Amino acid sequence: QIYFESANQPSGAAYSKSLFGVHLAEVARYRNEDAITEGIYGSLAEISGTIGIMESTARGRGGLWNRICKNSETGDLPWEFLFIEWFREPGYMIAVPENFTHTIEEEALIKKVERKSKLTLTDGQLNWRRKKMREFEFTSGDSETFRQEYPITPVEAFIASGRTAFSKKRMQEMITHFCKLPIWRGQIELNKDDKTFKIIKLSDGELE
Repeated sequence: QIYFESANQPSGAAYSKSLFGVHLAEVARYRNEDAITEGIYGSLAEISGTIGIMESTARGRGGLWNRICKNSETGDLPWEFLFIEWFREPGYMIAVPENFTHTIEEEALIKKVERKSKLTLTDGQLNWRRKKMREFEFTSGDSETFRQEYPITPVEAFIASGRTAFSKKRMQEMITHFCKLPIWRGQIELNKDDKTFKIIKLSDGELE
């Protein structure tokens, strides 16, 4: 049997069922976590062949979806984290006019994507990106909303969709032009004498 239910219905979702496969869509729009913690986690069968998929756009930091993503990415939550950048979608490109030239921001974006993903953005992809950003700007008055719907990193997605103390546009400029993957990650630990310390390299350390 296949069930289709709303996660935001008053009675909850998936109660009193044994599930062998679930697909939760737009989790960031769920009004409370009970639909997942009580409904899905409690109903998903722990046997070979069972599969669960949660997917969503970001829609702000500090909420349910942000917590799920962060804890899955660190391994604290036993779900595999997968982030797909917008430029992986083959259909996100359009024809390019003859006089097409890159902006300074686009040049920085090209370099960032090459460093991070080992891919080179095409002019067709950049022209599609310009068109989409104009659509958001002329409709909602904020081109930064584009980065919520079409981010290139999880951090960018959650910054673009959250409330921030600093200008979102300026923070995105800083991310694009200056932020890079850490060259080292580890943590500081006290030695046995509880006075001196040592710095050790750890793949999941809190110091970068």
